[in-house]
Amino acid sequence: MQVTRRVFDSSRKEHKIVANIYTPTIPTNTQALPKNSKPVTLFLTHGTGFHKELWEPVLHQLFAHRSPAWTITSAVAIDMCSHGDSAVLNRATLADERRASWFTHARDVLRVLDQLHQEGGRRSFVGIGHSWGAGVLLLAESLSPMTFACLLPTEAVLFLRYMEDEKYCGMIERRKWLFADEQEARDYFTKHKLFKAWDQRCLELHIRHGLENNTTGEQGEGGVLALKCRPQSEAAVYRGADYASLYTTLRLWRVRCPTGFLVGRKSLQSPEAYVRKITEGMADRRLEVVEGAGHLLVLEKPDAAAEHYARFLDDMVPRSDARREIDFGRAKL
Repeated sequence: MQVTRRVFDSSRKEHKIVANIYTPTIPTNTQALPKNSKPVTLFLTHGTGFHKELWEPVLHQLFAHRSPAWTITSAVAIDMCSHGDSAVLNRATLADERRASWFTHARDVLRVLDQLHQEGGRRSFVGIGHSWGAGVLLLAESLSPMTFACLLPTEAVLFLRYMEDEKYCGMIERRKWLFADEQEARDYFTKHKLFKAWDQRCLELHIRHGLENNTTGEQGEGGVLALKCRPQSEAAVYRGADYASLYTTLRLWRVRCPTGFLVGRKSLQSPEAYVRKITEGMADRRLEVVEGAGHLLVLEKPDAAAEHYARFLDDMVPRSDARREIDFGRAKL
């Protein structure tokens, strides 16, 4: 697949959103698709502390998949404003952000989608998000119903209470984020318990794309390389869950598009029984479980995640237009 870097306006003048646009190596001729094959554009959001490139192992699998029901014409993977390449671009305006509202991030998603529609006409977007990114997609859809043709939230962060865990945020802010060189970074990630279960491809992508040269000299002699997503920015996202995640959970009924939830069997964040319970009032939802995976399942088992996504799309894309027509008709009543 081919990759093009783009910069979009966010919902705020001071911030930009950087995205990778992935397309098939051989461009898709939508006029030559099989009769019942629907062209779709994937829109992907990452988890807290991560970045857009970590979706590449999943995307390689999905672009290679052949289905009579759907064809991917392109995939848009974004870096949230304080993460990845967006953080590099927005560095000067992020320094004092202590709480990053998920409502703002949801509006950023809607703003980018609006620009994509303006550039390429109306199209069917399939939202795929992980963790915080999944929660933000659900929030965006609840704020603007029928934005997505269907959604595939993976290990979505959906709380049933106001969240405020300053102790945990303090731990995040004290994390190591400066490294003398790439080898020190590699040794750190390889030995850290958070990364031990990762697929090797994802780990390599994180080392390659999650770091930047520490040209600003932050914290003096701390290191030559720095995480693009600073610990302070990661903690700000956790603080931003406060009312936003609860709001999203209580308004899942507003998500009318076909939605396929994916959770890890070993997940403590999104246990199957919990997700099944809080989503039971949704109009059109399915839930599948990835065996042997935890909360970071798209980074631990990207191939398995892609297989589940393909099954979801086989089921959901053919009826996504019908779902929209039903809800659009209700909206006019």
